[in-house]
Amino acid sequence: MKIQREHSAQINKAHPKPTTAKRRKASAAKSKKSGKKDTVELSSSADEVRRLTELAKLSPDVRTEKVDAIKKKIKAGTYNVPADSVARSIADFHRKLKRDDR
Repeated sequence: MKIQREHSAQINKAHPKPTTAKRRKASAAKSKKSGKKDTVELSSSADEVRRLTELAKLSPDVRTEKVDAIKKKIKAGTYNVPADSVARSIADFHRKLKRDDR
């Protein structure tokens, strides 16, 4: 017998897949019967990641005092960045991109 696309909907209605909730319920029932309980343990590195994430959320996104100092220098016309420093930073950035592509 060849199953056509239009027949697949009828087949799915007759034999539906169990939903996620039903699978969880069945799994919980199985665990109850065996006397085992599900447990979760976080490693110390997971605790460290959580702590650092919270610390990062508390820190400001912008160091306003540094930005204000640079703005003042730009307005006064005294802000100067050596060209070789800019060129070196651009070259380093491109080298890093190439390493990351590997």
